[in-house]
Amino acid sequence: MNNLLFRRIKVLFFLLFLVASFAGLSQQPLVYNQFFMNPYVYNPAYAGVEGHSVLFLMYKNQYSNIDGAPKTYHANFHVPLKGGLAFGASAYNESHGVLNTVSGKVTGGYLLSIDREHFIRFGLSIGAGNNSINVSEFDSPNDPAFTDIVNNSSFLVGDFGLTYHFNHFNVGFAMPSLFGYQVFTENSFSPITIKAHENVLLKMNYRGHITDNLAFEPHIIYRYNKVLPDQYEGTLIVHLAHIIWLGGTYRQDAGVIGLLGAKIKESLAVGVAYEVGNFNYTNQLGPSYEVHVGYHIGAKKDHAEHVSSFIKSHRLSAEERAEKAELERQRRLQALEDARNQQSQSDELTILQTADETQKPPTTTQPTTTEPETTEPATTEPVETKEPVANTTPTTDTQTTNQNQGTGQQTDIREPQIEDPRTQDPIRDQVTQTTAPPNQAEIERGDPELTQDFRTPSELAKSDQHMEVRRGGHMLELPAGTYVVAGVFEFFENAEEFSDRLFNRGFHDVKVGYLTARGYYYVVIFQSNNLTPANTEKQRVRRMSGLSDVWVLKVNE
Repeated sequence: MNNLLFRRIKVLFFLLFLVASFAGLSQQPLVYNQFFMNPYVYNPAYAGVEGHSVLFLMYKNQYSNIDGAPKTYHANFHVPLKGGLAFGASAYNESHGVLNTVSGKVTGGYLLSIDREHFIRFGLSIGAGNNSINVSEFDSPNDPAFTDIVNNSSFLVGDFGLTYHFNHFNVGFAMPSLFGYQVFTENSFSPITIKAHENVLLKMNYRGHITDNLAFEPHIIYRYNKVLPDQYEGTLIVHLAHIIWLGGTYRQDAGVIGLLGAKIKESLAVGVAYEVGNFNYTNQLGPSYEVHVGYHIGAKKDHAEHVSSFIKSHRLSAEERAEKAELERQRRLQALEDARNQQSQSDELTILQTADETQKPPTTTQPTTTEPETTEPATTEPVETKEPVANTTPTTDTQTTNQNQGTGQQTDIREPQIEDPRTQDPIRDQVTQTTAPPNQAEIERGDPELTQDFRTPSELAKSDQHMEVRRGGHMLELPAGTYVVAGVFEFFENAEEFSDRLFNRGFHDVKVGYLTARGYYYVVIFQSNNLTPANTEKQRVRRMSGLSDVWVLKVNE
């Protein structure tokens, strides 16, 4: 009798402990120590923020000294889609001794571009989960206290989030538990109750680059929970050469967490977290461990308008650095080509001046010596009196006409005027006008075999139709594709300076290329494989200050 009573009291206390623990658990979302690698685990608005198709895997062992302590497995995938949309999916499994929870959800996201520097993201997830209780683990699994508790119950899950991004700064809030559920229930499906307001998470972080190979990244988190105490959390990450990162976290009432990780080729990241926990209970509970792995699948998506990646934490991404290096190479090649052209023009000018010198009479003082010779025969007078006049270049058209009438033939030797073509190509100020209407020379330049479209940029902007050309063989020729053009220049230096200005405005995909079909350098801010996304980007960019005249160019092989 006493043994039976003791067992029942033990069971009741155990149930009370479980109810107290899991009641809070049902209201408290999962806590991750390496959320900074993949903030999507906290906020669905971050779906697609990596700019790639990305996969993350996570394992966490909580309180390693306790048998049956929580163990969590988590996997998620997200990718940016065209039109500012994003897709994500996640699943996790968490075991708490006799309780095992499995859940999965899908996410839809949207990116709103205010301009090239300010962005707002939205995300909404919906899914379902299942709780299973292994009653056989109890000392008395057939005890009447467990009679009304179902072994398996399902429930609905969902979350919502919003974030604001400006360069490497972002701030956002999330409601990670839109629906509440009961861990211990008599129903196979937990009743749907809206609990969005009972859990709110606020997060803010910034990545500051001290140098190209050194950056710091602070994070601040505030958790509001209706059932549990509010909680603050601060994290600081330091990126070393963007290969190694190390840092630490302090979580209110939970202790200190050490962080360490590495990145490989800007596509794979592996991080480890060691959680000491509350110093008052460390010896009893033991430390906690977490391993997080992230992997970029494939290349960066061309349609990803905004990217904020932890795996690619450089000031500029690998693609942007390669493009910048290519532009620098083009700048040097063009400078060399211009220097050769200037030398060639100088040589031609020297040849012309030398030829002019050889065509001039041997002396220009001949009239002074011959005028007094009035005793010469009349047959030589025309030669002695008129030829010197012809050799002195007249300053007026009237003088030239009179000389021609008197001699019947006149040679007018003039020094050629060599103009510096650079003075004819002023840098176009993009803040006020994207491209200036070209002169007649621009219309006439080009190769008719590569294009029959010789419209000016202003005409193309007004017609709202794209220009189509065939690709030439210039060393800086634009590859085949569809582009949004922001400026047209005769000289590479001017185009490069303009592209730098656009880069500073946030157009990090800007590039400079040449078109043999037209004989000019083109500054392009967007590239795609077909016309539809290019036209969409054109319409979006035209709403920006100073970019109302951008137009679309299609280059064929």
